[in-house]
Amino acid sequence: MVKSVLLNIFEGQDLLGIPIFDQDLYKLALLTAINLVVSFILIRVIYYPHSEKNRQYLFAFILISTMVFFLAFALKSFKFNVGIALGLFAVFGIVRFRTSPMPIKEMSYLFTIMGVSLINALSNKLSLAEVFIIDGIILVTCYLMEVFVSLSNPTAPKKITGLEYKDIVYGWLENVKPQNREALLEDLKEKTGLDIKRVETKDIDLRRGEAVLRVFYTAVDGY
Repeated sequence: MVKSVLLNIFEGQDLLGIPIFDQDLYKLALLTAINLVVSFILIRVIYYPHSEKNRQYLFAFILISTMVFFLAFALKSFKFNVGIALGLFAVFGIVRFRTSPMPIKEMSYLFTIMGVSLINALSNKLSLAEVFIIDGIILVTCYLMEVFVSLSNPTAPKKITGLEYKDIVYGWLENVKPQNREALLEDLKEKTGLDIKRVETKDIDLRRGEAVLRVFYTAVDGY
């Protein structure tokens, strides 16, 4: 009913040469809903509980997924080929190199999120069943891999919920030794003022006498 009314009112009409309404509006609404649901499941339900719960990645992944989807949908009226599709991945990949170093897991999720969004946006030649099957296989694969990694490494440190983390350069290598872990924690708490719960050593530069540490801390306002 609504569809026929809109067609009767706006069909064939334009504003400054831009069509006021066409059939793609319904496709946009449906595919947007599919992409948002799939992205939410992938990012919030699968990735977030199995990560260090860094809200910055959660925020970035949602925005990137939405932007890639709408950009690809807006460009789908042009003739795409494999080269252009790969070019889109290259352009979106710039995001990776314009930010701070990204862990391999987060980089993999970024690639997956961009791929899912492109598939959903450019699925005009696929049936809804094929779209659901593709999205479903991706979600199930990501979930199974998260479960497999968790079960295959039971000795790994447990994830601590509700924490933020940042990488800092530390200049006292004596405290980085495993036997001096408590002294390291106390020194970092005193110097940073953060309620640090865990520390991981990311890199050690013996020439400079510095270490790159990832500190996990309870988030407070302003940090």
